[in-house]
Amino acid sequence: MKYILVMLLFVANLCSAQVTFVNKQQAQEFKNTAETIVVLATESDKTVKLLSKKSDTEAVTAYRKMVADYNANLKSAFASDWSFNTPKFMTRSELQNYKKTVPDAGKVFVIAFGQLDALLADAGKLFKKFNTPEAVINQFLVSDDRAGSIDIMALSHWDAYMSSADEWEMKTQKQMELDKKMGNNTQPGDYLKHRQIPFVGFYLTQHPIPSPSDLRFGLFYLAADLKKAALLGIKAEVNRTVQMSAAHLIDKILLVGTDVVNFPSGKRSVPDNEIAKNYPYQYKIVPNSEIERAIAEKDSRYAVVIPAVRWQSSGYPELLLFYVVDAADGHSVISYADTGSGSNANTANQFERSQEMKAKHFREIVEHAEK
Repeated sequence: MKYILVMLLFVANLCSAQVTFVNKQQAQEFKNTAETIVVLATESDKTVKLLSKKSDTEAVTAYRKMVADYNANLKSAFASDWSFNTPKFMTRSELQNYKKTVPDAGKVFVIAFGQLDALLADAGKLFKKFNTPEAVINQFLVSDDRAGSIDIMALSHWDAYMSSADEWEMKTQKQMELDKKMGNNTQPGDYLKHRQIPFVGFYLTQHPIPSPSDLRFGLFYLAADLKKAALLGIKAEVNRTVQMSAAHLIDKILLVGTDVVNFPSGKRSVPDNEIAKNYPYQYKIVPNSEIERAIAEKDSRYAVVIPAVRWQSSGYPELLLFYVVDAADGHSVISYADTGSGSNANTANQFERSQEMKAKHFREIVEHAEK
């Protein structure tokens, strides 16, 4: 190609990217587990009560449908793109009750999705402002700064995993202060929950609520990582994405989400004429719903952008990674670009404002794109 893809083409030998960090021993434990449970989303009683106070039955119905749709997408993604084992599905309350009956919680594994219920509850509150679920999700993806995740852990770590951000930050702040007094080198990123709780493997998205395409893409490559780590004995950085030539883009329309190019204020990070200088093919800036439609319909006319977080083998997050994925199968990666920004963790279990980072790095890569 004469031009490098504006955000997504990088050095050729980096086109095979590991999606996750997987620990060999823990992957083998997960492989041998007696049971795996996927945690479903649960409605927030507080959100339902809040929306009901306004006598807005349509908002309550829309919120409940959003939660139900997410669970349906979750089950669909596992059915089509998870090949490591056959899990069961439970709500948080069902899992808590089940936990009381398990003789050894270290031998049962859980696949969970961060603070999903809280995120859905916050998104649900937007139904008072926006009229359709599609508009709510599109706005939430742009304006919210939290990252979504796919995490795997032993059931024995469930309570620590579900501790609130405030509770975790208070605990880690005390530990940081103690370590500092002891003369130890302290970095906020060292106290991330993902570094303190022993996960088997994890995949982070730059969307607070993992979208259907996030789920499909993340589960597909997470399962590939786990298989290789557990069955072939490879310790880390094991996955190689399915590559396609960048020449495929000549005949495709690239769909770039507004969450990638818009600051939370709504202002574009870079104008179209600047993008066109570096990317000579067809592209469209679209709400995430259009990207999801292209993936769901396996529309071969499109390639789509899936923003994600890569984790170093040391366990630090790197923001951020943009995948260009063929909509025809949802897995084949044409190429990607890593900004090389390193760890952007600023407090325990938090990242710098992810939406600001995405928009800033979009501009950064445009300005430094090779010609």
